[in-house]
Amino acid sequence: MRTLPDCSTVVRLLAARKEDALLRRRLKRRAHAPALIDAGVAGVIRGLSITSKPDVRISDQRARTMLARFGELGITRYPMLDLRFRCHELRGNLTSSDAMYVVLAEASDLPLLTDDAKIAKASGHRARVLHHPRERCGDEDETRGSACASAVLIRDNGGVSLYRDEGVVLRTQKLGEADRIVTLLTRRTGLVRAVGKGVRRTKSRFGARLEPFSHVDLQLYTGRTLDVITQAETLRAYGESIVDDYSRYTAATAMLETAEKVVAVENDPQLRQFLLLIGALRTLGEGTHDSRLVLDAYLLRSLAVAGYAPALQECARCGSRGDHRSFAVHAGGSVCSVCRPHGATHPAAQTLQLMLALLGGDWPTADASEDRHRNECSGLVAAYLQWHLENGIRSLRLVERS
Repeated sequence: MRTLPDCSTVVRLLAARKEDALLRRRLKRRAHAPALIDAGVAGVIRGLSITSKPDVRISDQRARTMLARFGELGITRYPMLDLRFRCHELRGNLTSSDAMYVVLAEASDLPLLTDDAKIAKASGHRARVLHHPRERCGDEDETRGSACASAVLIRDNGGVSLYRDEGVVLRTQKLGEADRIVTLLTRRTGLVRAVGKGVRRTKSRFGARLEPFSHVDLQLYTGRTLDVITQAETLRAYGESIVDDYSRYTAATAMLETAEKVVAVENDPQLRQFLLLIGALRTLGEGTHDSRLVLDAYLLRSLAVAGYAPALQECARCGSRGDHRSFAVHAGGSVCSVCRPHGATHPAAQTLQLMLALLGGDWPTADASEDRHRNECSGLVAAYLQWHLENGIRSLRLVERS
């Protein structure tokens, strides 16, 4: 496996016993690093040799041996001139030298090996970071250093508990005195319930970013029961344009509740549901269409993605095509006069055409519809949604329909 170790990780390997030549050969063939790694490694070894801490300090002879081993590794080095602007963008989260390792990991799509917790917790980048806690490199810990170096080269992403993802905040719950449980629909992981430590404190670094309607980039730590959010960066704050209008707010709230109920199973990737929710919130915030139409379009398409699309151009029971005038929620949509079950409704033809337009994305037709047909459409969509989810959507009662 090709890797990109930082200077502290390389020093840990150099502190290993001579018998671990196989590990050094593996690093020699597959390791890559910025050109500044030479100065970094020399600086770390020098620091270990002059430190006043006896459990960390190494002898001058051992420092020379480590420098000699470093010269034998032959790590592939890359100039960073072309990536200098990306390094500058990370100035608020990382030091200049650490940023170079992270930026090179982004550009080469290689995992960055580090024992620096600051790099592992830094935000604003998309590099894969494999963090391994720091071990002592003193003379009396050569055996431990060997085992430590072995772990760095053998482990892969499967054993790493940190991961990054982007998602939409669906709901929050108070936990304890200062924490909060945040429910998110993420791009790669699906539905995630995670804990935000201390986000209810006024001095929280990212508490305000974990509010409903926010599209955020996250770093999470896999816990025993709930994951823990360690970082959050706002990608788009849809709530800013939604909460100022009551009809938009209630419609968006119903969308978030529906997304949580439709996905249901945690840690099951649902990319189409995620993209659908992002598009619906963006359209709702822009205000280009009536909020009721956007909500009904989202509900119909979310059901279609989940496999519950209503039959609108054929009979839901016999499959005969045509413009059928009856609609049965429990039958799955429009039904013909022969198959019409007890309890079927008889909506206007324009109402069924509006539902078809919302499902297919025909916005000119939807925008030209009359209020009475919109109200009838909203009632049918809400009933159809709650029947097939076998769950009530409480926020639908608050949606402004007139």
